[in-house]
Amino acid sequence: MKSIRVLLPLTLALLASCNRPDPQAVDPVADLLLINADVVTVDPSLPHAEAVAIKGDVILAVGTNAAMSKHRGDDTDVIDLQGKMVIPGFIEGHGHYTSFGGSLLILDFRYAKSFADIVAMVAEAAAKTPAGEWIVGRGWHQDKWQTKESVLVEGLPVHDSLSEATPDHPVMLIHTSGHAVFVNQRAMTLVEVDGNTTPPPGGEIVRDANGRATGMMREAAQDIFRIAYSGHQGRRPA
Repeated sequence: MKSIRVLLPLTLALLASCNRPDPQAVDPVADLLLINADVVTVDPSLPHAEAVAIKGDVILAVGTNAAMSKHRGDDTDVIDLQGKMVIPGFIEGHGHYTSFGGSLLILDFRYAKSFADIVAMVAEAAAKTPAGEWIVGRGWHQDKWQTKESVLVEGLPVHDSLSEATPDHPVMLIHTSGHAVFVNQRAMTLVEVDGNTTPPPGGEIVRDANGRATGMMREAAQDIFRIAYSGHQGRRPA
């Protein structure tokens, strides 16, 4: 009798487990359904879909309205997008697309190991460019340079070597942050900026101990150079 009492509960438990639905076979209930949408999946096998089922921060499935209805529960929020587009989220820490695109058309200083390297790149470009044309580049950062200039002001070089290499071209070197430019003497003469110039509100003209402009223009002080360059580009023949 004792063995029967032991076997009976085990048998009942096994029978009960056989009748339980497979949890893998149950369609999960979505928290949110987007229906009647133009869903861009970026999946070549299914480029577009009508609906998206979402649970928490997970996309359960995409497909037709009918197929996604199996994920609908009593508490599911349903949004009818009436044909509006749904696209994957683009996660980008910090960037300016037009500026990045423009940077591909000018000198690239991201891999320069010193200010001397940049001066050499600018001089090479100037040799191929008609006098009076702007030489512009972007991407430099003084902390990336492996060697430093002998004369520094606030950790930055002065414009002398750059100006000597490019006497006939205005030069504008855009800092990788976009918050400053470094210019040569020709550019400063062109826009009438020197050590005596009062910077605009929110801008700074970096000066050495003698009050001489070093070539570094921060924030709003760079605007006049950018405007001069843009104006020059606009006047160039197509």
